Amino acid sequence: MRRAPGLIFLVVTVLLAFLAGGLFIPRGDDSSSLLGSGVSVDDRLASLRMRVAAVERENQNLQTEVRVRQTLARHGRRLSSSETERVVASILEAHDRYGISSDVLLAVIETESGFNTRAMSNKGALGLMQLMPATGHEMARDLDIEWKGKEMLYDPAINIRLGSEYLHRMFQRFGHADNALAAYNAGPARVEVLNDAGILPRDYPGKVREGQRRYAPR
Repeated sequence: MRRAPGLIFLVVTVLLAFLAGGLFIPRGDDSSSLLGSGVSVDDRLASLRMRVAAVERENQNLQTEVRVRQTLARHGRRLSSSETERVVASILEAHDRYGISSDVLLAVIETESGFNTRAMSNKGALGLMQLMPATGHEMARDLDIEWKGKEMLYDPAINIRLGSEYLHRMFQRFGHADNALAAYNAGPARVEVLNDAGILPRDYPGKVREGQRRYAPR
């Protein structure tokens, strides 16, 4: 069973205070014991700073998870509890693997499918992140995920795994966020044509950015 977010933040705060206290509150003859053990004060400080940084990262990850869960509670009512757990894990994994922030992924999902896991466009794009079957097949092949047909794209966790891979590739290919987002939606060839004409896509990226502002940390 997961701990309540409030309790988690309390534990993290207490731990941060404890670690910080270790830097400033003397405990008897600690300095002499450190020197006697061969551990320098600088090494001890560096170790404590690393531990504080790790706790702060964990705290940020927990806050991200809370935001994702709150968003899914508002918009993902069609998800079962097990699907919700897998979606949360997939979004956090995409953030860790590719550096794509959760607010960007949530905004893309909202713009593409409105959080409808069974969404299908008139062009045949499927699932939360509206992947075309050919694109999903390509991403699955490259990620060594067994392809069992386009129905896989209705699985929210798999859809996010494959969609985040494709979105990451668009960011790598185009660099500019607006181009990358537009390429995810309309295809890279279309964006290249627009760029050759001196046009920077605005419509779809603008919708994603609007959603991103709603899901960004306050």
